[in-house]
Amino acid sequence: MFKKNEFSTVESKQLLATISEAIKKKVMNTYEKILAEGKAVGKVEGKAEGKSEGFKLKEYEVVKKANNKNYPAAEIAELLDISI
Repeated sequence: MFKKNEFSTVESKQLLATISEAIKKKVMNTYEKILAEGKAVGKVEGKAEGKSEGFKLKEYEVVKKANNKNYPAAEIAELLDISI
């Protein structure tokens, strides 16, 4: 409801002040669940991004070592499935 209507923080607090404690508790529990779900999704996405960045760094190190041993660039690119 808050996201759909794009209430400001002040407006949200004013709205919550006008509703009963029972409803306020349900709204806040729902909000906390949504927030926790968002955090969980963010962690999964962050881990995936971190692994991707780690792979790119490792890939760079392999290319650097292979290049230092005078492997042809075309072979390095083909083995790693990357562009020259």
